Amino acid sequence: MTRMKFTKERLFAAAYSLAALRAVPFLAMAGLAIPAAASEDLETCRNAQGDNAIATCSSVIDSGGLKGHDLAVAYLSRGLARVKMGNYKASLPDFDNAILHDADFDEAFVDRGVAYQEMGQHDRAVADFTRAIELNPKSLSAHLNLGVAYSSMQSYPKALGAYKQAIKLDPKNARALNNRCNVYINLEQFDQAIDDCTQAIGVDPQYLYAFVGRGLAYWHTKKYDLAIEDYSSAIRLDPNRPSTYFARGNAYLDKRLYDKAIDDFGEVIRLDDKRDDAWNNRCWARAIKGQLEQALSDCNRALSLQPNEAVTLDSRGFTYLKLGKLDLAIADYDAALKLSPTLVTALYGRGFARLKKGDATGGDSDIKDAKQLKPSIADDFARYGVI
Repeated sequence: MTRMKFTKERLFAAAYSLAALRAVPFLAMAGLAIPAAASEDLETCRNAQGDNAIATCSSVIDSGGLKGHDLAVAYLSRGLARVKMGNYKASLPDFDNAILHDADFDEAFVDRGVAYQEMGQHDRAVADFTRAIELNPKSLSAHLNLGVAYSSMQSYPKALGAYKQAIKLDPKNARALNNRCNVYINLEQFDQAIDDCTQAIGVDPQYLYAFVGRGLAYWHTKKYDLAIEDYSSAIRLDPNRPSTYFARGNAYLDKRLYDKAIDDFGEVIRLDDKRDDAWNNRCWARAIKGQLEQALSDCNRALSLQPNEAVTLDSRGFTYLKLGKLDLAIADYDAALKLSPTLVTALYGRGFARLKKGDATGGDSDIKDAKQLKPSIADDFARYGVI
């Protein structure tokens, strides 16, 4: 039984990262004479990075040598430099000015939308991406980023529509295929998800997120061996990504390969020791294996990071149950069930502990409720060594 919370969201946080910012072409306004020095400076502004780009673009903007679209390009380039440095709020006046000097500049709407998206202002991002599409229906970056924005808002049917348009424009775009795969996962359309992520891998065999996405789709369809294979491919591509080890650890849990699960959760902790879910899952796996003192230490660490987490209280209750500390087990199960009244493992565990304490009425009631939620729960606990 997998022990997790928000696994899907954590796993795909990076997969929903914004589409790569579109490089802005240098398009001099027809009939507009640009001084040679200004043209050269604008080219430098467009191609420079970081503080150098900001300084060069500021110089060319302040020179007064550019008008119209060319001035808009300079503002846009400075805004892009700020976005790439993570200065999203500071980029907004630049994009505003780019639009002021060229109201039909679709790239400016896309890139301002990117800044809004990164700031969590999804409605504004959607408005800008939509406007960019109105100006240029063939803007791949606008459709891609619109899909990202809708996904962030959990408006998955709308995200699906945006990605379908992106794929129509570029059927071999691995990012669009991968992101639509992720949307299908959220819509629980796992066969379609597998197909899209497989196509993304065919386009780019080094695309880590497509392996992760397909692995999750396989996991949801209980094809654990295939899920593990894909997660392992993703780990080979990036061995320092905690969430992939976490996902593979969950698949190992479902395969009942507890030692391997413990190793993977250990890797998560090595890479990010603030992941309470990894501490909890390792606690659970260790408790099943009978490594009870180590399990207890892991659960206590998880609860120090996230004190009121039902699944972790349940895991520690289970550990106490196997240690024979029935009062402590019941106390943790009570706390877990207060937070999550239908947590089946907590119900059954508390019932078992109550029976051991001689409370037949309370124990039978809990076990009956647990079996109504999951008829096989007694078999699960028997496998865990609780008989």
